[in-house]
Amino acid sequence: MRMEFRRMTGALISDRPWPANDRSIFELTAEAKEALSSFYEWDAHSFRPKTESAQNAPEEVWIVGNDSEIILKYSLSRLAAETGRSLSRSANAPL
Repeated sequence: MRMEFRRMTGALISDRPWPANDRSIFELTAEAKEALSSFYEWDAHSFRPKTESAQNAPEEVWIVGNDSEIILKYSLSRLAAETGRSLSRSANAPL
């Protein structure tokens, strides 16, 4: 299995092997959320790409099986909805 970091268009930014065997969908979702969140900074109202990852901050995380089947997609829009925060696109904008 692998975790893929992508743009909303589906364009692949990067991927890495990822041992997700025997995990529930809830665990997979939490791990995808954590992976996507790691590219962003937060305050009480919004989030934005971290300066060091601004150019390549993914907008989606896909968990893909060994047979190339997409098991899970986790997006920024879902992250925003779950956290109640809005996305600020600029890495240089104040939080």
